Amino acid sequence: MYLIAILIFIFSFSYLCTASDDTLKILTPNITVNSDRIIRETYFKFVPASIIDASIIEKINSSQINEVLAFSPGVFIRDYGGMGGLKTISIRGTSAAQSKLLLNGIELNSAQNGSTDIGMIPASMINTIEMTRGGSSIVYGSNAMAGVVNFKSKFQKGSFIQLKAGSYGEKNINLKSDVTFFDFDISSHLEYKESDGDYPFEALQFGETNNFTRNNGDFNQISAAISTDYNYKKGHINFFLLGNSAKRGVPGSVIQGRIENAKARLEENNLISAVTFDLASDNYFLLNSVSFKNSTINYNDPLQIGFGGGTLNSDFHSQDFKLSSKLFFDSFVNNKFSLELSTANLQGDMLQPEVGNFVEKNNFAITYTLDKQFSIFYNNDFKLFGGFRADYYSDLSPNYSPAAGLIYNFKAINSSIIFNYSSNFRIPSFNEMYYLNYGSSNLKPEISRTYNFSINLNKISFIDLSLTYFHILTDNQIQSIPVSPLRWSAANIGHTQTNGLEISANANLIADLLSIHYNYTYQYATDITAGSPFENLLIAYIPQEMLNLYIFATYNNFEFNLSSNYSSFRYSLSNNDLSSILDKYIIVNLSLSYNYKLFNDALKLILDVKNFFDEEYQIIKNYPMPGRIFQISLNYRIT
Repeated sequence: MYLIAILIFIFSFSYLCTASDDTLKILTPNITVNSDRIIRETYFKFVPASIIDASIIEKINSSQINEVLAFSPGVFIRDYGGMGGLKTISIRGTSAAQSKLLLNGIELNSAQNGSTDIGMIPASMINTIEMTRGGSSIVYGSNAMAGVVNFKSKFQKGSFIQLKAGSYGEKNINLKSDVTFFDFDISSHLEYKESDGDYPFEALQFGETNNFTRNNGDFNQISAAISTDYNYKKGHINFFLLGNSAKRGVPGSVIQGRIENAKARLEENNLISAVTFDLASDNYFLLNSVSFKNSTINYNDPLQIGFGGGTLNSDFHSQDFKLSSKLFFDSFVNNKFSLELSTANLQGDMLQPEVGNFVEKNNFAITYTLDKQFSIFYNNDFKLFGGFRADYYSDLSPNYSPAAGLIYNFKAINSSIIFNYSSNFRIPSFNEMYYLNYGSSNLKPEISRTYNFSINLNKISFIDLSLTYFHILTDNQIQSIPVSPLRWSAANIGHTQTNGLEISANANLIADLLSIHYNYTYQYATDITAGSPFENLLIAYIPQEMLNLYIFATYNNFEFNLSSNYSSFRYSLSNNDLSSILDKYIIVNLSLSYNYKLFNDALKLILDVKNFFDEEYQIIKNYPMPGRIFQISLNYRIT
């Protein structure tokens, strides 16, 4: 099977270099040339999906991309505070490792821990965010149990300069230049950001509320990227390379009498790259990609004792390689056949003795899907989808991911009904299987079954409205259990269930001078593990209700933006003890900008106030969030 995947890849590349012009024509209507666009996958028409475009991202003007993600329903960001605090995504009440994150189609999920720190993604290079909510293992295999998020950069001829400064020593410098050289579109990007992270907060210490300053929260990161596109009649080739390096303090929780990890430091270095190319003819489209990731992490805490004595100083080095070939072809139905070959390894000094300091995992995956559109009942469209994926891992049992869906479009009222079913999985991370004194090498993959039912009403009295009911049932959930007074271990003991409702509404008013975007999510995520002391209790850190409201107004050269994010209460403990309740909160952000033409170029001055009402709140217990933050930005776009 590995040989088949490699031969298809080599054949398609050689064909790309030798095919004559008259053998290649326009693609069929349901296939686009954007090779990294996840929405292009037929399957993603059958699950709730949304696109946050460049205009919205620019208006939100975020220093970190997590502030933009709330623009979609069903999304909750677990934030440990400040620019340097860890930030992970939870979609529909699931864990961070149960969502697949991509950058220009390259997988970001760490093989070491299964998740991704969203704060490490360079916000200024992202033009579009594509998101699907619903199990997507049939397309992306492991980790895509809750959905997929694809962060995309985009060629936009010209240059862009951004200077930003804000509270607590925040500084951002972003440079971007897109040029066309002969037939090549070349994009280059450089971003530097830093923060002192020393924001004030209040904490209850021994019965008294006192003022403190968040120490050891400094952060600095530099990122550089280059992308090259070559488009011609025979197809499309893209090369992408991103490198970033970050150093930060990682202060721990604020507890009685002290602040944990007061001197802990973390240094990360990442390099990701990919080459994609495609071929097209009258009745087929062949998409190929090769991607590579290399990451190093060093964690040092002079106040902790390491396992070998001395201070704690741990190093990890991981590498991921993936080769993928996807063939789309039309016969009586639309077909897709794909092969994937991937390998990942981790080298570190805190792995189980039986595996030494090196572990590796290989995977081969094969997928077949089909879909068909019918015209019935007054020319309304009826679409069906079915598919199956099989993953074969070197150290795990095979995993199978079937999926099915249907769409009924009411053309007369521009509306649709969508139903989707999928079976999805997540393989255990290296940490869960091999981390010293914690990992369990006999773990099984997590398995989920997801159902979506959506009603979409488009342009009903100037409003787009979408309602979705979802149900997620997960087995073999990996949880930590105590095995001794001093040791915990990972085990497949969890069974969870989430039922929820998502409502999304968008309205453009007064000749598009005023736009309003509203998202509401209700999710009831419970532990249904039979016999567990937490049976039928709410899962920790999952709010039952979330609400996001965005208002964008334009008048002459001025823009005014207001955003509001609400989260209901959450429990920080699985036993739902009342003492573990984290209060609900409402965060309001305001932004005012002025646009000015300078020598036919665009100059923009922006004033942002984050957390306008200076709300005191915590997303993770004992990790205080910053209060009011002021930011000023100067954007200069040279066309």
